[in-house]
Amino acid sequence: MNTINQIQYMPSRPTYPPEEQIIIESAALTARTQFFHHCSGSALPVRDIPGRGKTEPNIEYGAEQGLNTDGEIIAAENYHHSCVPQAIASFLTSDEQFLVLITNPDQLSGGKQIVGYIEKRDYLDMGDRYAVTGPVKLYGLADAIPVNEVGVNPRSEAKLGEAEMETILDHFAGCEEATEECLEETLRLKEKHSDTPSTDGCGCSCDSGFVEDDTSGC
Repeated sequence: MNTINQIQYMPSRPTYPPEEQIIIESAALTARTQFFHHCSGSALPVRDIPGRGKTEPNIEYGAEQGLNTDGEIIAAENYHHSCVPQAIASFLTSDEQFLVLITNPDQLSGGKQIVGYIEKRDYLDMGDRYAVTGPVKLYGLADAIPVNEVGVNPRSEAKLGEAEMETILDHFAGCEEATEECLEETLRLKEKHSDTPSTDGCGCSCDSGFVEDDTSGC
């Protein structure tokens, strides 16, 4: 079966649709991908706080809001800064359940990897855009999935069907979760680099912004 042909690529969508169009409760085992810039030199899939002052995905959201309970870590995307807001708006108004997180842990090779996902559970009205919130699960880079193994074009954000999402969930079911370690590392980096200004956006373009310039010093 050719999974690449089954994947639909995102059309242009508004960044701030009417709230009545938002769909939160969905049983659909479908998803879309979301790229973030990795902190070069880190062995964990954490965003680039030292090099670019990145704020998304905001895996510390639940810790700061007192929402992390029973071992569940709540994250937000598109929260402090807009990161491809039309994609998040489209995700919120679809029956897609998961936001699959992709990064480039080896920025010199250009190899994109799936490192976890956020499950859509709620949303926040940020005034000019929406943020999505929900439980996040992240896995070590050794357990990451090369995007081409599930038919994802490494240059474009994509919607994933049930077969692709089942492949991702089945793979990670056999892996040790690293979300708590990622949260601890994120908080450590934020404290260490508290004087690093955050960007006005995520630095990602509408085609995922896979512009690879190396950073260092985690």
